[in-house]
Amino acid sequence: MRRTLATLASLITAIILLNGAGAALFRGDIYWAVVAIWSFALILLPFISRRRIDRASVHWMVPFTILPYLIGLMVGISDRVVIPTTSDLYWLLSSIAIFSLCLVTVADIGSYSRMRMNLNFAMITTFILYETVIIVQGPVYYYSDLWMGTDLVHGNTDLMAYVIFTTVFGLVMTVVFNYTVKRTRLVENIDDEVDGESS
Repeated sequence: MRRTLATLASLITAIILLNGAGAALFRGDIYWAVVAIWSFALILLPFISRRRIDRASVHWMVPFTILPYLIGLMVGISDRVVIPTTSDLYWLLSSIAIFSLCLVTVADIGSYSRMRMNLNFAMITTFILYETVIIVQGPVYYYSDLWMGTDLVHGNTDLMAYVIFTTVFGLVMTVVFNYTVKRTRLVENIDDEVDGESS
């Protein structure tokens, strides 16, 4: 039953991502089209991989990557306009989506390769990847406006404010996630010790 629900959730997420990629391409937003395809690849990987490996424990976070596309389609479904980059809601949702994408990517690297990372190193790697993806958005939008005639960058001030906000929020998400996982492991270890003593 749990596997069926997970497969159904993956299917729904994949459909929304493909629709989001199409909407992003329609408005000339190459950045979010690539993010959608990247997220779709993470969903597809466990199904096409020849190696029988269980999904990473954080794979449940993949659906968070659809937030910008889902809300964007809801508020502008008539003309397929995604929420503007100057919106606080855009800043928040894009931060959560990209952080989830980077975290699952790092976890999958550990699952599908011989690389082994402890929690601290994995979280540092996640934040570095997250920050790279955030910073790349500026040049991609700038050259998209320059070469494709789009209107994605509304000003350097707005772009820098976006980068600062997402950086700080990404750091907060990294620290909170790291603390939560460590706290959960500590509680589980204590429970195991108590069970061992009682038996």
